[in-house]
Amino acid sequence: MPTTTSRLGLVQPIGTDGAAELRVSITANAADLDCTTRYFQGTLANRSTVDSSPIAGDLYGGTDTGLLYEYNGSAWVTLMTLGMGMLAVSAQTGASYTATVGQLVIGNSSSAQTITLPSPSANALVAVQAGTGHTGAAPVTVSTPSGSIIGVGVSAASLKLGTVGAQVQLQSDGTNWYVVDGQQDTGSVALSLASNIASGGYGASAQLLGGRVWLKGTLTNNTGSTDSGTLATIPSGLRPTANVAYVVNLTGFSTATPITITTAGAISAGGGLSSSAGIDLTPVNYTLS
Repeated sequence: MPTTTSRLGLVQPIGTDGAAELRVSITANAADLDCTTRYFQGTLANRSTVDSSPIAGDLYGGTDTGLLYEYNGSAWVTLMTLGMGMLAVSAQTGASYTATVGQLVIGNSSSAQTITLPSPSANALVAVQAGTGHTGAAPVTVSTPSGSIIGVGVSAASLKLGTVGAQVQLQSDGTNWYVVDGQQDTGSVALSLASNIASGGYGASAQLLGGRVWLKGTLTNNTGSTDSGTLATIPSGLRPTANVAYVVNLTGFSTATPITITTAGAISAGGGLSSSAGIDLTPVNYTLS
């Protein structure tokens, strides 16, 4: 009966559903086994020992780097993070921590924390989340030891997460870290108030979300006279890059008044703010670029 031989060295009668016959010597048909993949794992430093004679298609899992590598016939190239989408959770309560590739680091503290990313390496993946206790006054600062963190509204050595649940997932190209999910969120950072100016409502504050700053709360003049100077100052890093002007409601929504915000973060009311009057900052928002 005529037969056909598969690429795996199996002999099968043509036109039948009979059981395939395994060749006595698969080795004799090794040239046909072009779909074979060999997998090794160990530390990156031991790769040349563990797989001393690599062939094209070999895969190597770096137990210390958290990366999967493939041998392309002449060199090892990075494929992806091991366990992509299955980051290892690491809850931290200390003031500082250095993350490793493949981790989801959750900062749980009522004090400020700094989470340092690993040195950038191609396709490495790390995530950081602000856990319980964090506020705009006590955020998680995510920093990189080299290169930049790049995302919406950020291209710098660090970003802040100041709201419980705020998170970023970052992937590296070997030089920088890119925000591929989530966004920077400073949480509400209190404004610096001028003398006899009171904060009300939600509390006079600024919050950076992605690339846009949002103000909220009220400012009330308790000086006893009209105040034509600076009522409050927005913290550094949250100030507009050009002077901006808005029309906002006086508290009680009885009428509106213009305000200006300078690049130094100074907020003032056009024509001055009468004694005991207040302004509502909640509608005010602007980009940082």
